[in-house]
Amino acid sequence: MKTQKPTLRITILLFFIVCLLFFVYSFLLKPQEYIQGKKIFGHYTEYKGDIYFVKRYKLLQVDRVTFRPLNDEIWNRHIALDKNHVYCGENILPHLDPTKTHAIAHSYYSDGNLTYYCSYYRYPNPDLAWWDEIWDITLNKIFNIDKRPFEIHNIVALPQSEMPYRVLPNITKGIVTNGTRTYYDGLLMKDANWQTLKPIAETAGHSVSNSSVYSTDGKNVYFKNEKLPLQYNDEIYALDTNHLTTELYLINPKDGMVYLENKPFDNKNAPYTPISKYDEHTYQTLFLSDNGIYFYNRYSKSIERAGDNVFAQGVFEEISPLVFSDGKKTLFVDAKMHKVSIRRSLKSGIHYHSTFINELDEGLIGRWQNLGSVSAATIWQNGNNYFYFNQRGEDEGFDEKIYKIHNKQIADEILQNNPNFDELRNLVQSQKLTKVKYKELVEARTIYDATAYYATKYEWLIILAFIVLGYLAKRERRYLRRKTEEYKRDKLKGTE
Repeated sequence: MKTQKPTLRITILLFFIVCLLFFVYSFLLKPQEYIQGKKIFGHYTEYKGDIYFVKRYKLLQVDRVTFRPLNDEIWNRHIALDKNHVYCGENILPHLDPTKTHAIAHSYYSDGNLTYYCSYYRYPNPDLAWWDEIWDITLNKIFNIDKRPFEIHNIVALPQSEMPYRVLPNITKGIVTNGTRTYYDGLLMKDANWQTLKPIAETAGHSVSNSSVYSTDGKNVYFKNEKLPLQYNDEIYALDTNHLTTELYLINPKDGMVYLENKPFDNKNAPYTPISKYDEHTYQTLFLSDNGIYFYNRYSKSIERAGDNVFAQGVFEEISPLVFSDGKKTLFVDAKMHKVSIRRSLKSGIHYHSTFINELDEGLIGRWQNLGSVSAATIWQNGNNYFYFNQRGEDEGFDEKIYKIHNKQIADEILQNNPNFDELRNLVQSQKLTKVKYKELVEARTIYDATAYYATKYEWLIILAFIVLGYLAKRERRYLRRKTEEYKRDKLKGTE
């Protein structure tokens, strides 16, 4: 009978792979290397006779003697010229004449014949995957081969035009036209009428401004260059939030539809209504629907249901930012960052950001009375109880949305003296301002940092290799134990 071959060679090979992964990973853990040269201008630096962009990317074919900035404007610090080329970052803009090139505006550049869009900021390179990063870093460390950039400028060549490209009045950024076609960040805005194009009004808390990403020509509605599947009406507005990452919503009150950038919410749950235009004590923007309360989970990149619509049980009025009353119940929105510990986890725990809808549980009677305002807060009375409604943003060290004021005298002192931040904290420490009692009704929860609780993609490779290695080693030990027992039995039989 043919015996099973040992797996020792496989184990050794896998051990070698694990070592190689550790070798690569050790490079990835090191801080990004930057050259320490002499700044020339803008984002360009000279080091050992070469020129680098943002101290990382070396320019090729550059003529050092004639190398110069386009101009002194802050938004053109990524543009440079020499006698032969025009540079966007470390890249050459092909065939652009450096003697005639000028800035149009909004990161557009032209020599009168060719026109390019070159973004001021850099973005992830869509042509490279994370395994390309591992490969490039390894080759660079071992063989000093130049790495491909994993962040690049968006560069777009606009079609040649007899009429020069120009910016539009009242458009904040990104848009140019040649009188026939219109472009946002170098990309065509299909069917856009440039003569009537204007930004959509944007609400952000107490302020209203012009949106930099939503626009309309009076008929079509656009997110950047993309035409959205709706027709414009005067009630449409943009909602800007200031959470961990800025989220840009478009609200159409006529049909109750909401768009997150260019992605519509599920219309089966429409109409949606934003719970508030304020966001000082939120980590997610909540939208009310007959079917529940919904929010965008930035980690899963999906629209999720947080719970039932608790506002459907009464006619609630927003008496103060994120505080609602129907004369019987008082609901308020608050946010918390919290951690759930996990035994034997890779890290200390899982970190979440949550936005809650809470019901105030302080034995309230009668209606609310606004006693006055102080810096970033209002003082309220309900029966014989006094409250401090905090309008400071989350994560400012004074986080509770509502504090109970110990008595009327302290409420009057706050209104009269308008205490500063340190004085407010002293009031909390001395129990003159205390946390209110409440019941949590709804929670919208989002994991806020994948690196805080998950191994990185590189760690998973090593962990997987160790799992397989452990399995093969265990299998090898079983094989050797079985062969040893067979040898002992054969030897024992031979002696009989």
